[in-house]
Amino acid sequence: MAQRVPFYASFKTIGHLNAAGDWLLYLSVFINIANVLIERLPVTDQTTTWKQIVTGLICLLAICCFLLDQLSNYLFFCANMWRRNDLFDNSLNTVLSEVISEGYFSNDEIHPGIYKLGVNSFENTFLTLAVVKEQLRSSVIKLAIVVIVMLFAIIFGPNEWFIVLIQLAIPFVIAQQTIRLLLLKNRLAMILDSFKQTFALPRGQAQDNYIINAMTNYEATMAWASIKLSDKLFDEANSLISGQWIELKKRLNIQ
Repeated sequence: MAQRVPFYASFKTIGHLNAAGDWLLYLSVFINIANVLIERLPVTDQTTTWKQIVTGLICLLAICCFLLDQLSNYLFFCANMWRRNDLFDNSLNTVLSEVISEGYFSNDEIHPGIYKLGVNSFENTFLTLAVVKEQLRSSVIKLAIVVIVMLFAIIFGPNEWFIVLIQLAIPFVIAQQTIRLLLLKNRLAMILDSFKQTFALPRGQAQDNYIINAMTNYEATMAWASIKLSDKLFDEANSLISGQWIELKKRLNIQ
């Protein structure tokens, strides 16, 4: 069956915005290196002009990165709401979305209800955690590189206080994202354990209560993090992760 994911385009747009933000970040790092080199040149009218241009570009890029981040966060809020509506439609047979997804969840054999809501949310948690682990590694590497370059630019570059503040803001943004990824990974691991314990219980009202608790914890955590998962990392690991999910369902006798 062909896959149809109505909210995919929204997350794709967020991915493009994040990619644009990354390119602006890399450009900012390059310009800061250029600023250090210009600072080492003899003072002339030409070098003074170039210094003013570079300073203006550094400020402009910082503003653009901030605006892109705010726009991305807002679009993520909207896309996450549509994804959550689709979760309820698929799990509880509600009609919250104009178009429901097809082939997005792998649990169509389960009858709609709280139990299916739990299985779908369990699957979301399992797949999200696997991608977040890989994404965290790349984020730590990016943070280390940017911090080293920016420290170099601050130490050997101009001493204007506003330039230093902007230079510090760049690694701060990446550090904030990396810390959120780390906290997200730890929180998702706890929620995944909660789902495993929940589906080890016999089916009934008690299990339904724990399902609702774990599901809301997952949704609240994702809303707090506001992190777009990497499509590239997901596609690379999709077949392996999907196979592991199927095996986990068998072990817990989820059907």
